[in-house]
Amino acid sequence: MIKISDKKILLKLIAFELLINVFIILLTIYKIKIATILILPKLKNTLFNLILVSLLILATSCSQNKEEMLKNIPGYWEIESVKNEDGALKEFKISTTIDFIELNGNKGLRTKVNPQLDGTFKNNGTTENFSIDKSGEKLVLNYDNTLDQWSEEVIEVTKTSLIVTNAAGKEYRYKRFEKFDFNLE
Repeated sequence: MIKISDKKILLKLIAFELLINVFIILLTIYKIKIATILILPKLKNTLFNLILVSLLILATSCSQNKEEMLKNIPGYWEIESVKNEDGALKEFKISTTIDFIELNGNKGLRTKVNPQLDGTFKNNGTTENFSIDKSGEKLVLNYDNTLDQWSEEVIEVTKTSLIVTNAAGKEYRYKRFEKFDFNLE
């Protein structure tokens, strides 16, 4: 299965390959002088339109809509992995602490909770307030408490996954938490 980030890379590669093919066609046409006299004026408009459409597809496919991203952020998130700036990956097979994220306008709350066997959650006392910055090209969560300040850029968020990076270059991957189901039917 192709992930959203893989699809973005695939679209970029297709657009790049298309541009290379257009360049090769132009070089071929240039070498054939008769073609430049007879075909080039018509082909020039077609190639220009093809390049323009390719660039539009490339530009629009490379980023998620910030409002759509914000709709997917609230909920319970379980850490899957952390990748350091040097590429070292730490995977978490199971986690006893879940992040519960709530949004209210341009503000948010991230609370650490522990899932219980009966399907409820117990707050472990760690809560972080954050503000949402969507003014630039990126969606950024800015945390500020009495001890520290930091930011996380939302790289990708869907209904089932959340990826953020911090200023230190660490990439945090989360999956949507699913409550325990002991129903044996």
